[in-house]
Amino acid sequence: MVLWADALGLALFAITGTAKALAVGVPALSAIALGTITATFGGIIRDIFAGITPLVLRQEIYVTAAALGAAVAVTSPCRSSAFRSP
Repeated sequence: MVLWADALGLALFAITGTAKALAVGVPALSAIALGTITATFGGIIRDIFAGITPLVLRQEIYVTAAALGAAVAVTSPCRSSAFRSP
């Protein structure tokens, strides 16, 4: 159950970080990087507060999953208005 919650949080932060970057006019590749960084460091901070070794240091797939989620958010044809510049 905790792994599913972590995956959901990772996806939420990757998409939110990407959407915020795209909303202010950042290029797509930079938005993917920012979404990945947002998701990854959100998980690191959570693990530090929980007093455990950060998951990103234990599993290689963590950053890859965040990057793929951000890339899907950028390339998705059904992006919402939250992804567009004001």
